[in-house]
Amino acid sequence: MLSSSRSAMPSAAPGCRSRSVSSGSSSATRDRILRCPQIRRLLRHKDALVGVDLAGDEAGYPATLFAPAFRLAHEGGLPVTIHAGEAAGPDSVWDALRLAPRRIGHGVRSAEDPRLLDHLAASGVTLEVAITSNVQTGAARSRAEHQLAALVAAGVSVALCTDNPVVSDTRLSREYELAGDLVDAASLDLIRQSALAARFTSPPRVGSGDLPPIAP
Repeated sequence: MLSSSRSAMPSAAPGCRSRSVSSGSSSATRDRILRCPQIRRLLRHKDALVGVDLAGDEAGYPATLFAPAFRLAHEGGLPVTIHAGEAAGPDSVWDALRLAPRRIGHGVRSAEDPRLLDHLAASGVTLEVAITSNVQTGAARSRAEHQLAALVAAGVSVALCTDNPVVSDTRLSREYELAGDLVDAASLDLIRQSALAARFTSPPRVGSGDLPPIAP
């Protein structure tokens, strides 16, 4: 574990892996993805990590392109978060679920697919929802029309987050205030519980075989 310079308490962070790995040709980009250089570097420090996060251009780089990298993460015992359902629609979330994530970054456009909502609720995969950021990126049309209420009503596990608090000019307490305008007090309490339960603790057990097939 990493140690804080200000205290003796151990701390750790997720390793972030970017989708946009190259500005070269598509074949060169795909070859680089398959060699998994970023994830191999992260795994050298896996004792200091609590998980691996795939961020970046979800529309241009579908999550399944990174299956070899995330197979290595699973085999290394690291839980996975994948950004999906923000810049791209529900299909990007189905695509991400093929990599057996514990959490989906954003995922709010899952509300467009009732069958996907049912699957997320049954699987317990948590969506990291950032209301301010979702409105800024166009994933939600407005704060009043944000998908949070639909996600909670469907039984989907949701944890509020800030995404990028500097760019979005927000803080977590503010996101909870905004959520309070969208859902009732009991639902807000469930969101708080989901946030605690979604912490990386027990990685899913994924063997060296194929990742679980999920057909939308």
